[in-house]
Amino acid sequence: FLLFLFFLLRVRKEGDRYSLLPPAITLGLLPLAHTHSFVSALLILVTFLGFSLYSKKYILVKKYFYILAIAGAIAFPQVLYLVGSKTTLSSSADFAQFRIGWMVAPTSGSVQFPPGVFPTAFSFEYLKFLWVNFGLILPLFFFVCVWMYVSQKKIDKAKKSERFNINSLALSGALLFLVVQCIKFQPWDFDNNKILTYFQFCATVVIFVGLEKLYERRKELGSIVIVLFCLATITTGIVDILPRIFTHEKDLPVIFSVDAQKTAEYVKNNVSERSLVLTGTSSGNP
Repeated sequence: FLLFLFFLLRVRKEGDRYSLLPPAITLGLLPLAHTHSFVSALLILVTFLGFSLYSKKYILVKKYFYILAIAGAIAFPQVLYLVGSKTTLSSSADFAQFRIGWMVAPTSGSVQFPPGVFPTAFSFEYLKFLWVNFGLILPLFFFVCVWMYVSQKKIDKAKKSERFNINSLALSGALLFLVVQCIKFQPWDFDNNKILTYFQFCATVVIFVGLEKLYERRKELGSIVIVLFCLATITTGIVDILPRIFTHEKDLPVIFSVDAQKTAEYVKNNVSERSLVLTGTSSGNP
């Protein structure tokens, strides 16, 4: 994913057509490597293409379209294989389901609603859930996006041109966040945090560009805000990790019991490699 993004950001500067091949090939090889990364990278490319069209940069539109076409040709057989291999026994385990609100439906770690309150993304409980999961990053990202958009109207065309990539990344981050609020890409909703990791990647870049602009204008205020932001985001992560570190071994959840380990050892020693073993569908099955 990082290689793809590195090559994609260079496309705007490089003039020759061969600069289109690295991002196209990297994106095309992603489906079987990591499907969530492929979905995220594809959405980012589509956003770059759409923003180029909006900005009337038709040469860039053509370049991004060629990347999309080449990557699509490489990725299509892989996607076809993946779609064909994802067979499920119940509709509740389907991929790519439409729903409003990440983790609103009851599942492990989902939003906790008070008794009698209908589960919905349009509620205080859901806002609290997002705050617990994203902290300062979420509100600050959208604040910086609005602030940069407003301040952009006051700068000259040369500087606007320099901001093309960061504007595209800001839109990509917003799209990745909003898409996961509307589509469940995995049978287990919490697995969509893999796509939200890429939202946070885009969001962090945009936030620090905003903090850099603030520092350039007002060094003292910028320094204070940067220090406070780093302290807040780092310490909240540590607060989340500490209880896990100090959990005693006897209090840890048992995934594989002694009997399960003995069963696995028996199968390993007594069943040939090419034999078919019929098991349950639980991810904790020995």
